Amino acid sequence: MSQHYPPPPPPSQPYYSQTAQPYYPPQSGRYSPVPQYQPPAYDQGSFRGSIAEKWNPKPKFQDLWAFLLFLAHLVGFVVLSIVGLKYLISQKGLEKDNNFFRPEIIPPFIISVTLYLSIAMYFVAAAVFFLIHSYVLSVIFVVFGILYLIAAFSWRNRIPFAAIMLETVVSITRKYYGIIIMGFIGLIVQVGWSVLWILSLIGAYEYLDSMYCTTVNGRKTCNNSTIIYLILVYLLFSFYWTSQVVKTIVHVTASGVYATYYFLEGTPQGTGTTPTLSSFKRATTTSIGSICFGSLIIALLNTARAVLRSFADSDDGACGFLACCIACLLAWIESL
Repeated sequence: MSQHYPPPPPPSQPYYSQTAQPYYPPQSGRYSPVPQYQPPAYDQGSFRGSIAEKWNPKPKFQDLWAFLLFLAHLVGFVVLSIVGLKYLISQKGLEKDNNFFRPEIIPPFIISVTLYLSIAMYFVAAAVFFLIHSYVLSVIFVVFGILYLIAAFSWRNRIPFAAIMLETVVSITRKYYGIIIMGFIGLIVQVGWSVLWILSLIGAYEYLDSMYCTTVNGRKTCNNSTIIYLILVYLLFSFYWTSQVVKTIVHVTASGVYATYYFLEGTPQGTGTTPTLSSFKRATTTSIGSICFGSLIIALLNTARAVLRSFADSDDGACGFLACCIACLLAWIESL
């Protein structure tokens, strides 16, 4: 049995019916050009990522220049301080026949050089940041340099008194050099405690993160976040308290040596052969309670300011403003 197919349509008729396309008449006027996509800049807006850095990278060597400037500033002042202290402590520095090396000239000269060199470093830093196109930091350093220059101009009448105090302090330090040794010991203890605290903080954070936090689909959620926050605040408080205790022990030890010299020098009782060791013994025994209590107050203020700074960096504007105000008030109290 044969199957019959319908005859093909004529050439003017399509095989399948097509819907009529809508007709849009042209609009009067010119079309506005489509804006081209502009990638976000590295230092504009709140978007900072790999895409922005790829299209508009951060200026090369900007962080390196800032670090080198800070390092040069630090090394320069440390070297000048050591050289000046070494020259003052040495007997030859204050006993030369030249008029420039007389004892009444050297201390004022060192104070003036240190003061005005500090001001000059502000303007040098401003010039360096201007050259690397960090104009905001450049303006900030210029403003602080001008303010420091005004302060130095108002302090110029106090330089002679500061020179007398420096000469007296240097003479006592030259006689009882244990004060300098005590300062270096305190610095070593402080650095060791800082390293131990950082390791403890990292270990505590890893432990709390593994115990209370879980990651699901790339999203991290933490249970009992209040406990984690309180433990971290306690670790911060312990850092401030211990650091303040170490610093105050060194301070009380040095103060005890100067007090011994002031009250007992030239008396029948005398200052003793090792006044630094005797002062350190008093600082760590009979005065340790006062040292710990005073350090506790400072540590509480520092911890409260650190917590308030974390609130100030939050997204809540009103809470951040209130936290900044309270932190400023605590800074005043701490200075008192």
